[in-house]
This record gives sequence, C-alpha cells and structure tokens, in this order.
Amino acid sequence: MPNDRPIDVVDQTDLLLGTSNTGGRDALLTFVGSDLVAVRWKEFRVYFVDVAPGRSGGGGASLLEGIGSSAAPMKGYPKVFNIEADPHEDYNIGEIYNFVLGPVLHAVGEYKASVARNPNPPAPT
Repeated sequence: MPNDRPIDVVDQTDLLLGTSNTGGRDALLTFVGSDLVAVRWKEFRVYFVDVAPGRSGGGGASLLEGIGSSAAPMKGYPKVFNIEADPHEDYNIGEIYNFVLGPVLHAVGEYKASVARNPNPPAPT
C-alpha cells in the first residue's frame, strides 16, 4: 500500500464478488485536475462549476473560461441533473430537487475533512 497519500477505505468486496447488488459508496466526487467540479449521488449529478466535455480526439474535461464562464463557481444554486432520466444533462432540476444538496454537501465535507487530516501529495510538474 502506498504511504504517501490517503487511501480510500470503502470495502467493495461484496459488489465485486457478486454477493451484493450495491456498493459501499453513496457519492462519487469528480475532479478536473485538482478542482472538485461535481458530485454524483444516487441518480443525481451536481455541478459546482461549468465543465467543457473532453474532445473525442483525446484530452479530458476542462473548466470553461471567458466572460460569463465558470472559471469561478456558478452564481446561485449548483446545477442538478438526474443522469438516469436525462443522460445528456439537458434539464437542470436543482430548484425542484434541492433535497439532493444535503447529501452531496455532506460528501464534500467528508472529503475536505479527510484532506485536512491527510493532505494529497503535490501534483507532479
């Protein structure tokens, strides 16, 4: 086991061996570089910044830049999508499904607390 970084200790053995249909994780955090940009919780994805999708020729997602962009966090509420019912993320349902924010922000708080206890290693240059 590496000792230069925090290790995720969520046991997924039952899911991998087929003895359970669900994993031990409720939320999945999404990063662009070192920036936390979104959280998946159940069938919802919540974005805190706008993200440009990766290009088919390679290259991952990136934060949008320019006037009116979200190089800074979005103004107002985060964007919430039901990615099972709306896989293209066309309809922001944040005003209707604002109950999603509680569990999502809890997951973000747990992540930030874990990084405070065990800081991530510096990014390679």
